[in-house]
This record gives sequence, C-alpha cells and structure tokens, in this order.
Amino acid sequence: MNAVAAECKKHKHHPEWTNIYNKTHIIWTTHQPRGLSEKDITMARICDEKAKEFGEVESDAGSVGDVDGKRKMKIDAGECCGGKKS
Repeated sequence: MNAVAAECKKHKHHPEWTNIYNKTHIIWTTHQPRGLSEKDITMARICDEKAKEFGEVESDAGSVGDVDGKRKMKIDAGECCGGKKS
C-alpha cells in the first residue's frame, strides 16, 4: 500500500481502497468524467507493476495478449475479490 500511495501522490490520483489482514482491494474510478479515465488505467497498471515487484502476482497471470499495443488482463471475480473459484 505504501508503494502505491507514493505513486498516487506523484500522479495526484487516489483510489477507494480497503486493507484487511493480508488483502488490499483497490477501486480506481473518476467522478469527472464518470467511469474510468486514462489516469485510472495508468494507476491500475502501476498497481500491477508494484504487485509484481513485491512477488504478489505472477508476471503473466491471466494474460490474454496485447490489444492496440496495450496488455489486457483477464481476472475472474473469484481471483480478485477473495472468493473461491467454482
């Protein structure tokens, strides 16, 4: 969380987040314009990079390839929200 918080300060964009025990849930959203902005996507990518640096995710977990030169990820809700996969 500290590493992401430092990036939030640098980019002047802050998430809604919770931290319970060993899990952190981060929601990136923008009020104006409504929905996701390019800054939200940038910050989500930074979160992915920090998670990799700290060994929290595998470097290509859930990868579905590149679209328009940008890497797209596929994560099942059970994987990102602490739920169990069926």
